[in-house]
Amino acid sequence: MTAHAVRTPSGRGIAMLTFLAACGGEPTPPPSPDPDLVEATTVADQLGPAGAPVNAPPAVRVLTTDGRPVPGVTVRFAATGSTVTPSSAVTDADGTAGVVEWRLGTGPARLEATVTGLPAAVFLAEGRPRTFDLAVRWLTPPSAEAQLAVTEAVAYFEKLIWDDLPDQNVVATPVCPLPGVGPAATIDESVDDVLILAQVGPIDGLGGAGAQGFPCLIRDPGTQTIVGFVRFDEAEFGVIGPDLRREFVLHEMVHALGLVPGVINITTPSGFVRACLKLPSSGPPNQQVQDSHFACDGARAGFDRIGGARYPGAKVPLENGATMALTANTLNHHWRKTSLRNELMTGWFTSGVPAPLSLVTAGALQDLGYSVSLAAAHPFSLDGTIAPATDATPRAEIRLLEPTTTPPPLFLGRGPRPTDGTPKRAW
Repeated sequence: MTAHAVRTPSGRGIAMLTFLAACGGEPTPPPSPDPDLVEATTVADQLGPAGAPVNAPPAVRVLTTDGRPVPGVTVRFAATGSTVTPSSAVTDADGTAGVVEWRLGTGPARLEATVTGLPAAVFLAEGRPRTFDLAVRWLTPPSAEAQLAVTEAVAYFEKLIWDDLPDQNVVATPVCPLPGVGPAATIDESVDDVLILAQVGPIDGLGGAGAQGFPCLIRDPGTQTIVGFVRFDEAEFGVIGPDLRREFVLHEMVHALGLVPGVINITTPSGFVRACLKLPSSGPPNQQVQDSHFACDGARAGFDRIGGARYPGAKVPLENGATMALTANTLNHHWRKTSLRNELMTGWFTSGVPAPLSLVTAGALQDLGYSVSLAAAHPFSLDGTIAPATDATPRAEIRLLEPTTTPPPLFLGRGPRPTDGTPKRAW
């Protein structure tokens, strides 16, 4: 501001300067309205594994009686049977404040969000023991390196998926009708919760399909896997390093747990429906460069959280063959490489670049009906522009092109134990 002095015997110049300074200042903003209501904006009742944060951190909105947001109000968070971070937050321009983390103990938990003089918004939760059991049975003796990679993967999935599934009594001969699986894949037992049959063997040599994984028997209703199968090409698996070997195993186990279109887009014999896969093209399924996408809520929410909220296309983009000719079993079975880049469940890995299992894949497993602890997802974010279709940047790629011989899964419901010895039954 520029001020001009005016000299007068009476000192009016000083008074005029003071007046001009007052006129030249910024106008005082109107005071915020008084808050009248604290309402929850996230789910008010959750379950989760003891010792882990809830999937939806509590948040509230502070409003007036007529529904206007009130910014600048301190909200205090008090937890019992659990811990909360932070203990207070100030509402933003939309009147919203929330916690970063609400970590459960064992048993009931309660969190109250309070503003002085107003009734609290109450959130309830319960921390339960981890009871998900993932068993692996080798059909052929594994190498020490393969055994280690699979053991580490099992420990990870038993952290990511935490709650029990109903035990399933299974009689199946063979359980996975795929060439080369062999007679060892005959089952007559109770499965708790998921059994994965594993094998290191020949597929098609270096540079071809590095591995495959799929569900063999799945629950109806529910569509979670009962028995899955993973196979790793001995030519590829024997030469890659431990980090990439671990990522191969995680990737194929996600397929074995059900993340393939044959499971995510079905109506089961009982009438149970799960329709996550969207093929908007009028052409035949798996044709190249159609905008196929995974439309169920968990994966979409995870995609938005890692940066996909600004993505211009249909969410979550599935592989459509935009950058290279792909097999039918890679199209639509994986996240689109040009959009999700180095995420674990793209169809091929970039040499030397880690492949994290992100909130997108964790959310997709949640969409399949598993109880997932999203905090166990690996850190991953999408920075900059997210390409919807093509990207000509050259890369050294390691392909994960599942062969086209994957059998369709069998849908196994619950009912009385069969007495006639008929194979491929569950009860």
